[in-house]
Amino acid sequence: MFKLYRQLTICLFLLLAASGTALAESLLISPHVYHHELSPYLEYLEDTEGQLEIEDILLDHKSSKNWTKNTKQVPNMGMTNSVFWFRLTISNPTEYSIVRLLELSYPLLNSVSLYQFEGGQLIANYIAGHSISFHARPIEHRHLVFPLELTAKTESQVYLRVESKNGIQMPLDLWEERVFWSQDQARLSWQFLYYGLMIVMIGYNLFLATVMRDKIYLYYVFTMTFICGFQAILHGAAYQFLWPGLPEWNALSMAVITPLSNAFSCLFSMQMLRTQTGIGYVHTVLRGCTAVSLTLALLAIFLPYRVVIVVSAAAVVMSAIVVCIACFKTWASNKNDARIFTAAWFIFVVGCMVMFLNKFSLLPYTWFTENLLQITSGISTILLSLALAERINRLRDTELILKKHQLDTREREIMYETELLEASRGQIRK
Repeated sequence: MFKLYRQLTICLFLLLAASGTALAESLLISPHVYHHELSPYLEYLEDTEGQLEIEDILLDHKSSKNWTKNTKQVPNMGMTNSVFWFRLTISNPTEYSIVRLLELSYPLLNSVSLYQFEGGQLIANYIAGHSISFHARPIEHRHLVFPLELTAKTESQVYLRVESKNGIQMPLDLWEERVFWSQDQARLSWQFLYYGLMIVMIGYNLFLATVMRDKIYLYYVFTMTFICGFQAILHGAAYQFLWPGLPEWNALSMAVITPLSNAFSCLFSMQMLRTQTGIGYVHTVLRGCTAVSLTLALLAIFLPYRVVIVVSAAAVVMSAIVVCIACFKTWASNKNDARIFTAAWFIFVVGCMVMFLNKFSLLPYTWFTENLLQITSGISTILLSLALAERINRLRDTELILKKHQLDTREREIMYETELLEASRGQIRK
């Protein structure tokens, strides 16, 4: 009985040791493999107080009891006040050193500190992030990119300390440098296509605003400008190309741009759907959402960042629902501009909802969930411009019908006056 108990104890110990080894699975680098997704090799530790330093983490390096193996395609911790530590081991079995680029393609992380150890010695330490000076990045790129030199026949332990007010998502990849820049050119092509489309549509409608003297075009221009700005911040392009020397503004920019986007989309929707005359309660709610959003944008510098983001998200959801109600009510009006607007709005709302669910960790981080808003906003921009053009045609046709009616009425009045005049002349002759 004792021997059986001892054998079971040994088996249990071996199983636990094996599971501990699985938690510390290392990535084996090959010079012939140019890209690795790092999620399967990651472990993470939550620091709820944000007090742990790298020395504290190193003391716990050999133990896996406080670390959790990542099982998601991309680690997504959602909106949190905790600091998260991530670690992985990279092994280079070759006879020569290999240089790789570690890419973290979620640029909204406020602060990311990377520590690379070999043989217990710190050989590299970098810091980058949404609220860190852009020029402090080891590689000036819209994403967070860190160079790693992997010594021959050596294991490297990489630690990442991450904190963020915009949610923590960790899409990590390891690239061979030449392949990274080649793939980045392909990704930039899509970005240039999107921003080029947005700039052209904004410029065209700004021209129409100056010619037509109609404020609805200005509302459209401001709405699309702020949506384009939101996308540029979300994907890191704004920090790289527009304000690389302003880390304080970059850290605050999302809390300003988000409510401004919502405010002008509400104003545009009210004008497009004519809520003031047709749907009174919708008009009241949208005016309230506009007031709240403008207030948040003005007070963003004074209010807690997380409060502004959460309240802005709630205002976006409220206005989206109310505009959807208005769209249903105006669909039966048989006005093409209202129907095109409805299609554009629903497409845009789908993108917004997917993005919000993704940021609050209710949907996984994937290329689709991260880029759907950019796709839907591009489609909506074109459709809304078509809706405005249809609105011009409808108003012009209405004006022509009105003028024709006025001319017909005036013609009948002239004929009636002429008949009276002829009748009075006949009486005078008699």
